[in-house]
Amino acid sequence: MGLDRDGYVVGLLEQLSARRGEVALPGIGLALIALTSPRLTIEVRRGGRLCTQAFSWGVANGPVRSEPTDCLTGTRVSFTLPNDAPAIARQKVLSQIEVWRAAHPNLRVEVDVGEQRAS
Repeated sequence: MGLDRDGYVVGLLEQLSARRGEVALPGIGLALIALTSPRLTIEVRRGGRLCTQAFSWGVANGPVRSEPTDCLTGTRVSFTLPNDAPAIARQKVLSQIEVWRAAHPNLRVEVDVGEQRAS
């Protein structure tokens, strides 16, 4: 995820919002979610460390926090949709996740969409 690299996510946001240079394809979705979400939190577990950073509407809520952990490696991205966001087509999301799971058997993906917001 690159959260352990100083300024990685903030750099993606700056590139996307300023339209300068190219944003790496894996970063585009993350940057768009950060810019359009009232809350985005990224947690990365790697090398015995847990690195966490939170954003509101594309602005970092402080620097990356890093602390020791004995958990397995992995990345968690959680975000809140804005109130005026269109409903999510739950089945389309779940179908795509099944494709990812089939391609990456060790990948654990959890989805929690509020019942009132899902279609």
